[in-house]
Amino acid sequence: MIARKEDLVKIQDTLEMKIPFHDTDVAGWVYHSNYLKYGDEGFIHFFEKKLCISTLQEVIDSSIVFPVRTLTIEYKSPAKFGEVVLITTQITSIGTTSFNLTQEIRKKENDALLATIESTRVIFNVNTKHPQNALEFFRACTVKP
Repeated sequence: MIARKEDLVKIQDTLEMKIPFHDTDVAGWVYHSNYLKYGDEGFIHFFEKKLCISTLQEVIDSSIVFPVRTLTIEYKSPAKFGEVVLITTQITSIGTTSFNLTQEIRKKENDALLATIESTRVIFNVNTKHPQNALEFFRACTVKP
């Protein structure tokens, strides 16, 4: 169980994935918007592997969703079809009803930084149509060891 915000910002996770052909252009380079898709995959993996006992789908089924309030992406270097990338996700801060994530996408082969993504996600209850208290949500979530 998480007692303090400081405990949450120490948690990070890395997802490994191989770049599929359908994410690339005719030259084999990853199309820019796909990096955001990789960030979402990293968030789902982080949530299910490190953050909550529940799967993300179970949380969504309980009427909690995580809409993006703000998002910034900085492209550093392109990835190509067939390369293996590592998507590292970490909570950097927790607000009253939201949390901030930082993600790095790197080539596994040489650790080259491909992109950084910073986002703010709100913890929102679709039934009440109101945001939820972030720390209370994470405390109830039962963080994995």
